[in-house]
Amino acid sequence: MATTHPVNQGEHLARTTESHATPQRVPVLLFDARELSALRAALHRSGTLEVQQNYRVAGRSGNDRSRGTDGLSSCVAGVAMKVSLRPATQSDTEFARRVHHRAYHDVVVAQFGGWDVTAQDRFFESDWSRPGFEVIALEGVPCGYMCVEDREHDIHVRELALLPRHQGNGIGTSILQDVMERAAERNVPIRLGALRENRALQMYRNLGFDETSRTETHVTLEWRPHSTGA
Repeated sequence: MATTHPVNQGEHLARTTESHATPQRVPVLLFDARELSALRAALHRSGTLEVQQNYRVAGRSGNDRSRGTDGLSSCVAGVAMKVSLRPATQSDTEFARRVHHRAYHDVVVAQFGGWDVTAQDRFFESDWSRPGFEVIALEGVPCGYMCVEDREHDIHVRELALLPRHQGNGIGTSILQDVMERAAERNVPIRLGALRENRALQMYRNLGFDETSRTETHVTLEWRPHSTGA
């Protein structure tokens, strides 16, 4: 998706949070986007509270590529925020390059022992020159990019990359769950590839993807709807 090109290296999902404190009842507070942004910034500056974010992507409706969220917005128990997609344009190139470099740096270093900016620029430009990319936005602010190809006999997740600060919060999982719904409607498999050191492999496996092949550098995975008998 066996070259050294970091094809579909995906998002890094390594952060987990555990709490052993006695559960406490807390009030549910509702905020608009501006209030929520200001609150989160203040909390992070003070260091007194870590806001946990849980995202859920709502289903597609016709040609509407926007994604909504379910549930209430809470400043403690989990903040539901809107994730949306829009077609990428040429003006998004430098943003996407930054996402690529920041999202894939640690994976490439872990697997190949170093990071060659010139080589990575070439990899990015070769991939980005192809059509079909979309920008992922959180509450209207770009946080990553992706490319999903609806092919005749399958759906191919060619690229999914998020800025590090947005990794591990469920955005990629929610996007993939939406793709899985599309695949189930068509009764076709989803196929993707990732570098062998990519921590996103665990996310794919948790979602039910099975490994179908492996090279010295990459792992190929597949998910099939239950209706296919897989």
